Amino acid sequence: MALAVQTGTFMHQYVNSWFQFTPKKKPDALKLGVISSAQIDAAGIIHPAETHPSVILYGIASRDLKTAQHHAKQYNFAKAYGSYQDLLDDPAIEFVYISTPNAFHYEWASKALNAGKHVLCEKPFTANADEARKLIKLGREKGLVVEEAVSYLFCW
Repeated sequence: MALAVQTGTFMHQYVNSWFQFTPKKKPDALKLGVISSAQIDAAGIIHPAETHPSVILYGIASRDLKTAQHHAKQYNFAKAYGSYQDLLDDPAIEFVYISTPNAFHYEWASKALNAGKHVLCEKPFTANADEARKLIKLGREKGLVVEEAVSYLFCW
């Protein structure tokens, strides 16, 4: 049942994205970097960012450069990276969306915060409460936003 609901949600978002206009981006729009080339990226961040005037699809990273280049071309990212670390090392990127396999969320969220990037991490945020507390503490210490991508919390 959950798979059917998820599939329906993705289909709804994809179809709606065809009818949404792309607004003119603001000069101070935040440059987004996507860490991973996961299936959820399009519905989770790419299509919402396309319709937001304050977000630019700047870079996407995959463990394979050709995969990143394919996604960059498909979704109009400015840059593609053959490693997640290469994306984090780019000073132009201001925030990242992390959609790696769940076991790597804490690792890459920590690295992103230490690289000075704001973080939006796909669910689950971390593997346990201790990791979540560490990320929140690190975000506060760095003055950065770190958040789990639970979009339904913001729909009401």
